[in-house]
Amino acid sequence: MHVIGVRFETAHAAQVALRALRSRFAIADVDAEIRPLGSTRYDAPTSDLILAARFRPGLGPQVIVILERLGGTVVVRAAEPPAFSARVST
Repeated sequence: MHVIGVRFETAHAAQVALRALRSRFAIADVDAEIRPLGSTRYDAPTSDLILAARFRPGLGPQVIVILERLGGTVVVRAAEPPAFSARVST
């Protein structure tokens, strides 16, 4: 599995993107989520959100095109360790 994290400026944009992914790809509820983006700048916290999702490796480019088209900025794209993928998928 691959993990893709995409930054969005508004909750609405992140929700639209999540719905688009769920309608295009068969994504389990546990495999995609939206959360506030963390920051170490406590004097100026961010209001941005991150949409993180797990996908089969071949889907990465398609997923990124959709998310960028909807206004997201990719901040993480990584292969999930095989042992973790096997443990979560069963």
